[in-house]
Amino acid sequence: MRNLSYIIFLIIVLLTSCSDGDHEESTPCSYDIVCLKEQSDERGSVFSLYRPDGSKEIIYTDPRAVVDLSKISVGDRLMLAYIPHGIPYESGTITTRGYSTIYNSELMVSPKGTENSIEDWRRDGVFLYSIWRSGNYLNVRARLTYSEESREFLLVVDAADVEARNPVPTVRLVHRMSKPVENFERQLYSSFDISALWGQPWIRGIKVELANTNLDTDTFIFTKE
Repeated sequence: MRNLSYIIFLIIVLLTSCSDGDHEESTPCSYDIVCLKEQSDERGSVFSLYRPDGSKEIIYTDPRAVVDLSKISVGDRLMLAYIPHGIPYESGTITTRGYSTIYNSELMVSPKGTENSIEDWRRDGVFLYSIWRSGNYLNVRARLTYSEESREFLLVVDAADVEARNPVPTVRLVHRMSKPVENFERQLYSSFDISALWGQPWIRGIKVELANTNLDTDTFIFTKE
């Protein structure tokens, strides 16, 4: 498991206004987590999007190269504010109005089991707003206690579940600080690449467990179509 230093990002920086300076009326924006597929002066910025619980890839293109590649790399996930030129959630051209970094990670395998690898993994909770799958990604909107120290924020599956080809393995969203901290919380959007597990032919879904300090449930099940 890797230790992540300062993973909290302040999302919705309010991405930039979606109003047209020549008009008093504002134009509604869409906000989605997307992947920057490619960017060039010739083609502009190309983004990949999956709708919640969907597996159909949608390709959006802004003819301008709009992403600062010193902050976001090709292949990264990001929060995008945009205006579609055609039918919403159909591949086509968009106008980007703003974007923000989010936390990118991938599903990890625990060879000894989560309970053995991370002692008392439920100690540091996650104030969960929402959790959803889009394509081969599991996305999370949550609040975590603020601290400048390193912490672990991991999506973990036990190796035994994988080796047994459990059709609905248990995956744990683990938030683990070096020590309990009493402080304010900051909002975080994160996206975990689950393709290595989700793409296996024997997988029918995943069950996600976490130490949820907001909602009444700490277990969520996502199934394939």
